[in-house]
Amino acid sequence: MFTCLEILPENDNLFAKLYEKVRPPLPEREFVQVRGGTPFLRLKVRENHIDWRKISLSLTGDERKILTSLSVPESTGLEVCRPKALGLNMMLEAFVSLAEEVNNPRRISVSVYDRKGILIKNLEKLVPLVRNISVYTENIREYFYLSSEIMEEWGMCVKINEYSSHAFPEMLIIGDEYCKDMNKAELVFLGDKSVVSYNTVTMGGFILGNEYKALKGKGIDDFLFASSLYEYNGVSLLGERAFTSFLLAGKEIRRSTLIERFTVS
Repeated sequence: MFTCLEILPENDNLFAKLYEKVRPPLPEREFVQVRGGTPFLRLKVRENHIDWRKISLSLTGDERKILTSLSVPESTGLEVCRPKALGLNMMLEAFVSLAEEVNNPRRISVSVYDRKGILIKNLEKLVPLVRNISVYTENIREYFYLSSEIMEEWGMCVKINEYSSHAFPEMLIIGDEYCKDMNKAELVFLGDKSVVSYNTVTMGGFILGNEYKALKGKGIDDFLFASSLYEYNGVSLLGERAFTSFLLAGKEIRRSTLIERFTVS
């Protein structure tokens, strides 16, 4: 569950404007049904009557996770939506698809930065394609169980490290966020496409289907909306979508060039 803030244009009816000056409208609540998941809350507010105190008071529990293109004052106590699961899973799938095209993938070593354990269900896809995997996480317990299963089934020792530890990552990284330990890596496959550095590989050309696009508020980024539905409302169908291009340092790059960089590492 999350709340999508929809900003309505100023009322152009003169009498309605005068009435609203006397009695400013309250935020209007509307639960929106979503195919493949649970509903989210749409909160409608007039652009000339944005009162963050009223907005905050109208929301309870998980509704206080808010998705908006506006800057949310910290004093409201509202949590701005910063979903990571969809982007991180998509970058893992992208890494796997590239590794499958490398001539000798068993030479590849990869570090995975996954603070919350988002990739636990999918990490095993890397095992037959790489030589070594090291994981940096706060979810030590779940990853420890996974590493035991991988050792038993594949004979690979997955190294589990504290997320905040002084890291010595591999030259290829899959990460949920960028940190200073990554600046010497060859390529960093980053789930957060808003971060751009000289070695970050992010996604481009994500296409949100019209069915879902029609539900989001004006000014809301397509991928951010899709990520919120995926992570907070269980719309797993969105995990089947792919992006159409890779970006290196914010500029489009060919798959073949990335694959060549795999072998350099």
